[in-house]
Amino acid sequence: MKVAVLLNRLSGGGAERVGTTWAEGLRSHGHSVDVVVTHEPPSVDVQDCVRLEAGSFGRRIWKLRTLIRSQKYDVVVSLMPHWNVLSLLAVLASGKKVKTVISLHSLEAGMVKTHGLSFVAETLLARFLYRAADAVIAVSHAVGAEAKSKYNIERQKLWVVPNPVLDSLSGVGSARRSTKDSLALIYAGRLVGQKKPETLLYCAATLMNESNIPTVRVEFFGAGPLEKSLRLEAERLGVPTIFHGWRADWSASCPSDGVLVLPSMVEGFGNVLVEAAAIGLPSVSSSRALGVADAILPGVTGALAAGDHTADYCDAIRQAIAVPPFTVSPWLERFTAEHAASIVNRIIGELGLKRTKADV
Repeated sequence: MKVAVLLNRLSGGGAERVGTTWAEGLRSHGHSVDVVVTHEPPSVDVQDCVRLEAGSFGRRIWKLRTLIRSQKYDVVVSLMPHWNVLSLLAVLASGKKVKTVISLHSLEAGMVKTHGLSFVAETLLARFLYRAADAVIAVSHAVGAEAKSKYNIERQKLWVVPNPVLDSLSGVGSARRSTKDSLALIYAGRLVGQKKPETLLYCAATLMNESNIPTVRVEFFGAGPLEKSLRLEAERLGVPTIFHGWRADWSASCPSDGVLVLPSMVEGFGNVLVEAAAIGLPSVSSSRALGVADAILPGVTGALAAGDHTADYCDAIRQAIAVPPFTVSPWLERFTAEHAASIVNRIIGELGLKRTKADV
């Protein structure tokens, strides 16, 4: 089948990586795939995509509608709310019998504060449009449950496709354990308010005062607007802290005495939790973050904090330290590129069968 995968750009975020991985996987299953991008910077020289250059949302709809008609796509796959709405409107405007697959990568509760009125407008459109999609992909069961409730998605249209965090299982390492003499609390991600990176500093200070671990330090793998305030807070608390900056291969640089802590207010999934499990590193996040429940096996690969307070995270960190060494390759297979591609290919295949029957 001829497929268009619509997204923001080729790189720069988790959804972009997912979209390009899906495209590669569909090609490996014999489909003809175009990756269509709307916001790839002109300075970036890209050969393997179709640029949809337009200065307004209305122009994007018209250009995508023209592309759909000229290229005669069988299916349009889109990633994230803006592009989901764009694809559904363009397919409707094309007048063609093109199947649509939309995908949701974040929990939308609370997004209005972050994205403002434009997100409100897109959500209102989505309430009318999403039910018209032929398939809806969610990256976690929490995201899927929200989509079903918020947008009244029919059960048979909803699919949960875990993020392809791992290229393969070949990079899965042996279990790492914390030592008795030291503990590193590790953070991997953007240093922004929604992710609450300061929580690690408060936990380190508490654990140093209350536990028998002589040295507790914090290691940040990430960059962002909170870095300066985090440095000042670490100095005030007397917590040894290392700022590594962002590293795409952060897990390769992790110390052997570490626990990954992801204290986000909300997460659609939590890729770093799977990346930590792949090297045997225990991890901690809050149950209130919801989507992380798909990325942690409590008591096996780490622990879920009951709440958001420092005491809740400290309890979970102690539980994570105590988990036995683990090897979870069968579970990690859910998060490989091959597994994701096989499910997306199945979705496309089923839509192809429905189209064939409808055309008979």
